[in-house]
Amino acid sequence: MESITHPLTLACAALLLAVASWWVVIDSLRQPHPRPLLPGAAFTAGVLGSLALSHAALLGPPRFSTGGGHLLLATLLSLAGGTAGAFLLSRARGLLPAALLLAVGAVTAHLALNTAHGPSYSIPALALLTLTFWLALRLLPCAPPALRLPDRTRRWLASLIAGGTLTLTSLQAEPPLPPGGRQDFTSLLALVAACALLLLYLQLLVTLRRGGIAFWRLLAAIVAAEVGIMFLLPALIPQASPGWLEPLADGLLLALFLVPVLLQERRIGAELEDARREAEATLGSIGEGVLVTDARGRVRTLNRTAEGLLGISAEAALGRPVAGVFRLRSAPDHSPLPCPVEVCLQERTAGSGADVLLEDGAGGLLAVEYSVAPVLDRSGEARGVTLVFRDVTQRQAVQLRLRQEKELQEVVNRLLSQRLDGLDLERLLETALESTLSLSWLSLESRGGIFLREEDGSLRLRAQRGLSAQVRANCARIEPGYCLCGRAAETGRLVHKPRLDEEHRFRHPGMDDHGHYCVPLVSEDRIVGVLVLYLPAGHQEDAWEKEALGTLARTLAALIERKRVGDAQRLAADVIRYGRQGVMVTDPETRILEVNPAFTVVTGYQPAEVLGRTPRIFKSGRHDKAFYRQMWQTLEREGVWQGEIWNRRKDGTVYPEWLAISAIHDAGGRVQNYVGVFTDLSALEQAERRIEDLAYVDTLTGLANRTRLQDHLQHALARARREAEGLALLFVDLDRFKAINDTLGHGVGDEVLREIGRRLTGSLREEDLAARLGGDEFVVLLPAGERGEVMSQARHVAEKLLDAIAAPLRAGEQEFHLSASIGIALFPDDADTAEDLLQYADATMYQAKRGEPGSYRFFSRSLNEGLQRRLVMERALRRAIERDELEVVYQPKVLLEDGVLSGAEALLRWHSTEFGEVSPMEFIPIAEESALILDLGFWVLEEVCRRKREWVRAGLCKDIDGSHIAVNVAARQLQSPGFVEQAARILDRHGLEPGEIQLELTETGLMQRQETMRGTLEALKEAGFTLAIDDFGTGYSSLARLKHFPIDLIKIDRAFVRDIATDPNDAAIVRATLEMATALGIPVCAEGVEDEAQIAFLRRYGCRYAQGWYFGRPITAVGMEESLMERLAV
Repeated sequence: MESITHPLTLACAALLLAVASWWVVIDSLRQPHPRPLLPGAAFTAGVLGSLALSHAALLGPPRFSTGGGHLLLATLLSLAGGTAGAFLLSRARGLLPAALLLAVGAVTAHLALNTAHGPSYSIPALALLTLTFWLALRLLPCAPPALRLPDRTRRWLASLIAGGTLTLTSLQAEPPLPPGGRQDFTSLLALVAACALLLLYLQLLVTLRRGGIAFWRLLAAIVAAEVGIMFLLPALIPQASPGWLEPLADGLLLALFLVPVLLQERRIGAELEDARREAEATLGSIGEGVLVTDARGRVRTLNRTAEGLLGISAEAALGRPVAGVFRLRSAPDHSPLPCPVEVCLQERTAGSGADVLLEDGAGGLLAVEYSVAPVLDRSGEARGVTLVFRDVTQRQAVQLRLRQEKELQEVVNRLLSQRLDGLDLERLLETALESTLSLSWLSLESRGGIFLREEDGSLRLRAQRGLSAQVRANCARIEPGYCLCGRAAETGRLVHKPRLDEEHRFRHPGMDDHGHYCVPLVSEDRIVGVLVLYLPAGHQEDAWEKEALGTLARTLAALIERKRVGDAQRLAADVIRYGRQGVMVTDPETRILEVNPAFTVVTGYQPAEVLGRTPRIFKSGRHDKAFYRQMWQTLEREGVWQGEIWNRRKDGTVYPEWLAISAIHDAGGRVQNYVGVFTDLSALEQAERRIEDLAYVDTLTGLANRTRLQDHLQHALARARREAEGLALLFVDLDRFKAINDTLGHGVGDEVLREIGRRLTGSLREEDLAARLGGDEFVVLLPAGERGEVMSQARHVAEKLLDAIAAPLRAGEQEFHLSASIGIALFPDDADTAEDLLQYADATMYQAKRGEPGSYRFFSRSLNEGLQRRLVMERALRRAIERDELEVVYQPKVLLEDGVLSGAEALLRWHSTEFGEVSPMEFIPIAEESALILDLGFWVLEEVCRRKREWVRAGLCKDIDGSHIAVNVAARQLQSPGFVEQAARILDRHGLEPGEIQLELTETGLMQRQETMRGTLEALKEAGFTLAIDDFGTGYSSLARLKHFPIDLIKIDRAFVRDIATDPNDAAIVRATLEMATALGIPVCAEGVEDEAQIAFLRRYGCRYAQGWYFGRPITAVGMEESLMERLAV
């Protein structure tokens, strides 16, 4: 069959196909993640196609007897074999199976192209050209090693291969095989040469498998193998037809030549994979985020650090636009910033940025800094961008903290550098407060204050900035434990409140618009004050702020102490001069330079007798040389020595003293003086013994005090339990003893108590114990005895005590006839603990006093039930305010002349959830005895002021005479510290004048501690309050005595008003009271008015006001408001 085209054209086509497959292999292997499947398939197809075209060019088209199907099947089989080989290579299943499959495919295709069922033609003379062309094709295995060469070298290599192939295909030479297809291989030397060539090939294969081979050595191996096979096959198969021999040689050569190719490709692929893994490991270990994009700005690679910072996995990020992954915002205003990667791609220049914020995957912002650089190709075009970025949030926080610490240290240094001489304490505190508020990084408002702690534990405002006048007035002095400042001072811990604490005692407008830092000022574990700083409302607690404020507080506390010490140093000379401790000053050679008067008192030496001499004159002889040597060694080493030492006075007596010696150094560190301060321990030991006696003895009466009583009672109870015996406890209280103190003074009262103590002691056995608890309260302990005899013994002793107390007693210029009430509790019949015995005896004594003064009573179970009820009621009363169980009602007060409403008296009612409606006669005494009256009193005053403000705003109090709401005040309230200021603050908080509220106190309460009461009433009067005496006539006082008090109104007790129309005595008392009050200019209000006869009597004798059921029962606040509205309507 004739050739269908020019042989040279087909040869060129074969060359182009080979070169094309070669470049596919190169480009595939140069990809970032090469897959051997594509280059293997391309290489196989290129080789087979080149073989087919070369044979068509040299031998002509093949002849087929079975049609084109055989050719198609052979082609498919060859492609399948090549693809399977490449797949096995890509799966790293071994080089040998891949090479064999590739060889099978090549042989099958070659046979299909040349013959259908066997050799049908002989090799033409142009077979040499075919072999030469195959040789050119087999240069292709040199392509993988050439990949390591620079780009320019690869281009020259490709040109060389192409030109060499064209040159070789044009050569004409005799074929290495004779026309007959056979050659007698009788020369042993030729056979050895052929085998040597093949061995050379195998040796180079081993070298290639171990680590690569040079390009020209590989080319030499290819040529050696081809020549060896071409000469070896005819010798081994002398009878073979050339038509079969040539394809067989081609298949073997192709298999042998593919082996180095596949080995090289596998080695290079492994090296690339190792390099890729190494690069990934390196990027993964870097503490900075690394992101690489392609030329279109899409993510190609990012490391683990970048995944963590961006909040996205590598799989999710790959292929996404970088602008959607790396989003930046400006630090000041959080506005979006352009993506630096896109800018880098556009401008093809590197860049960097700092102090920017990066959005993480969770919606948060991180402070980062970054750098970007383009990846350029040979033409200068950007193939991608490498972005490196790091989280600098912590570094910025550290830098910010360092700046803040520096600023804080500057403030501390500025405070510590203050010259305290001549600088008053207030100015020092103002400077400290200004310096604290100047720290801009603290979340503070420009308001605050500094409180210093007083001796009684209260806090006094000493410096402030930005506080309103009302706050300054309310917080001028804060009681211990009250408000936020008090709690900080009490606990010694910083208090942070983002808003006003509900327990805050004072209220004023604007209190809810800020929070507080209350920082205790602590110096050497002693609270010296509190620093108060205002915060924005809702401020979150910050540990660094608290630490900084703690540093400032400690500095300020140290300054305050230094200031106080500096002030105290001005008194040091006086202390030394007039102190009770002996002081001696010497020079470095221990010659005495100065002594104080106490030195002379202790030692007996006059200053002139010791000045210039050494302390050796005081040696007692009781210490050896080692003692003094150790003393001086300690003094030289530590600068101070203290301890007990025996010295000798001038008169020769030896005495113990506690001596402290300090070395005073000059600026150069040299000892300038020694100062010794000593105390005569002999006097101290006597004082300690005296103090020990005083700790257990009542100093006024010489009886045992509460401490000794508790000690004896515990021991007596232990013995009684051990011996199964009983004991008795007698609680003795003098009747109406308070009147002696109030009328004749405490001097007479103390004399009476001393005499009572002597009488108690004289009435008891030696084993009995009498103790004074305080005031006029005494306790007698009858120790353990037979249980059957304890009660009779207690009765006998109680009667003796009552008789002894009832005997006439003379004190001062007065003679007294006293009585006492005694309560008796027994162990174990009534109680088995010391606390219960005292409590039951006390309660029993009050029962005796209320029943029949001057008597004694034994504790009873019924009394116990009453006591238990009282205790339970006291606990319930403490919770009544928070449970909203209390209510204020109003008893109307009218003008008698026309019956017009003039005011009202506020009365407290308790609607208990446990006891129901509780009478004031029951719960008010409980409140007064347990100090609950203080809280209840202020609550009532607060509630009345709140209601009064509402009525005033509604215009309901216009043109009403007096328009007072009277509030009852207990004596205990008046005696409590700060009562006047607290009451004034409550009225001021509700916008009321003090004159709009009248304070009522009972006559009995007024007579207690008259001097103290007079001062309190005068302070209330000066503040603007009006004062009324309630229950007048029940306290055994007189108007002559009341005229010394600033009273605005007298209220006659209902007990005298009730029978004025029928009882001449009551009528006379009321009439005399009205006449004397009128003469003194004090108006009178009658309580308990119930009928017309009483009204007529009161009007006739000039009573101005009245209240009682005749005019109306106590009404609620709503009812009072309606009454005021009715008054205005009339």
